[in-house]
Amino acid sequence: MKHTELEFDTYKVVIPRRLDLRKVYIEITNRCNLNCRMCFRKFWNSPLGEMPFEGFREIIGQLREFPDIKTIYLGGIGEPTIHPDFIRMVRLVRDEGYSLEFGTNGTTLSQMADALVDYGVEKIMISIDAPEEAVYRDIRGTDFAGVVDNV
Repeated sequence: MKHTELEFDTYKVVIPRRLDLRKVYIEITNRCNLNCRMCFRKFWNSPLGEMPFEGFREIIGQLREFPDIKTIYLGGIGEPTIHPDFIRMVRLVRDEGYSLEFGTNGTTLSQMADALVDYGVEKIMISIDAPEEAVYRDIRGTDFAGVVDNV
């Protein structure tokens, strides 16, 4: 039997019929405002862009079918905070009753800090690759003190 002909029932222990999802990761953009030395984005061959807000709203609506999902994480290869509808997306996620987390390089946080507090964002993961200005600038190409101030 070829691997393409396998029956689902054969793998019911490995792949349950009911997904036990608790957290969903959504990449709303693959764009970034930095050009970090170690980032694989420079080798990324796919077009750059943002998920339209209506597409995001549709995904969030479809997640209602999975009542165990409690948390939405916004992030991925891009910097979610530069998405033009980022705050609208945050508000939608929170209005739908999900916890919200996101990963960021921290460069834009000061511009939206009040909104993030108002909407009750639970967790923000900030990538800081070096504790010293010179090393950080070499890796990230941006101002270390500015990011620290944003935090």
